[in-house]
Amino acid sequence: MSEFRMDPNWLPFDPNPTKPTYTPPPGAVDAHCHVFGPGSLFPYAPERKYTPCDASAAQLFSLRNLLGFERNVIVQATCHGTDNRAMLDAIARSGDTARGVATVSTNIADAELRRGHAIRSAQTLPMPNCVPSTRPVSGASGSISCGGWSIPQTRKNCEGLRTGLLSWAGIS
Repeated sequence: MSEFRMDPNWLPFDPNPTKPTYTPPPGAVDAHCHVFGPGSLFPYAPERKYTPCDASAAQLFSLRNLLGFERNVIVQATCHGTDNRAMLDAIARSGDTARGVATVSTNIADAELRRGHAIRSAQTLPMPNCVPSTRPVSGASGSISCGGWSIPQTRKNCEGLRTGLLSWAGIS
């Protein structure tokens, strides 16, 4: 197993966060968070653009609880490329309090899509710091939509995304 060293310019998370004075309302969701590694269990993609510090599911859930959130949406970190195992492991350990946004490649198999039952969305568009395999996927879009997932669209299709989100929420 390769050893991973955090980039020298990476700002690690605060190891001793303090509880905020604000209390979120019941049912509050941290709608965008990540797990990183640990690299010894969930290696970072060789083609990654950055190497973060390890930030485990246990650390994420501890922070979530301290901040007063009840649920998480764990978004696949681009440093893991299309290997969603770290995110899926965190979701499995969440006690049904987390869902996820996967990163998929053009050749994702239907069986892999079905395996991610706690995944509610997939990112397939180019993003800063993404590995090369994360790009627009027209073929996978059909498969994912069959599973009831949402797919973020490029800025060129914001109106289509708006319409889809309103439909998903039951708003015409």
